Amino acid sequence: MLFNIVKRWTWHKSKSKNFKPDFLGKAGIGPVIPHVENTFFGKANQDGLQLGGWNVGTEGALKATFCKHVFLEFSNKLDYARYSGLKVYEGTAKEAFLSYQLILSLGYSFGEETII
Repeated sequence: MLFNIVKRWTWHKSKSKNFKPDFLGKAGIGPVIPHVENTFFGKANQDGLQLGGWNVGTEGALKATFCKHVFLEFSNKLDYARYSGLKVYEGTAKEAFLSYQLILSLGYSFGEETII
């Protein structure tokens, strides 16, 4: 879960409003709540969801809207998460990892503005 600060910049809007390129930037931080249902050495760990640490992320997206409603969006997302003190079997676990995503979306907006 991330609590984000979001900013959108509109670069250009055609007079007919048939083409509008935007840039969207996000940055956020929040808790990590993993589901740790697993098995170690044949013994089940049934602790379920735990508050397990924190994560921080950033995202940038280029979006082009055509004919007021159809959009094509290309975004990049980078996230760092750190788990610690997770109850597993007869002890605890910790892990840190970095993830990167490239996302290409084609969509249709039913209103004048698309809410992300």
